[in-house]
Amino acid sequence: MKDYSGYKRQFTQLSRAWYGKANLNNNTVDEITIGLYGEDGSTVGEFHIEWIRLGNTVSPKLIAFDDSWNALWFFLDVLEGLSKLDNLDTPPEDICNLLIKCNVEDVTKTDWKTNGL
Repeated sequence: MKDYSGYKRQFTQLSRAWYGKANLNNNTVDEITIGLYGEDGSTVGEFHIEWIRLGNTVSPKLIAFDDSWNALWFFLDVLEGLSKLDNLDTPPEDICNLLIKCNVEDVTKTDWKTNGL
């Protein structure tokens, strides 16, 4: 496996981001993007947990395209934590807490001034 020692485990929560409201819709209530990121902004891969409306409930869905499957290896502790929340319609805040507990850094930009604009 390639050496990714210079990369960091990080996540962003769309609903808390300064640009979040413009990117959410009636079906997608929230989204957390999780990945392994380099100092230069590059990524080994990222995956998402998306909260979607299903009838009268909102349920999280894990999404990972095949070019990011290798990143999942670096999040085995997170996946183990998620497995303990199976079928509970876990809210985004609980997932953020799990990520922080697993030492995944929250890099959500809540103020547009922090985005370098």
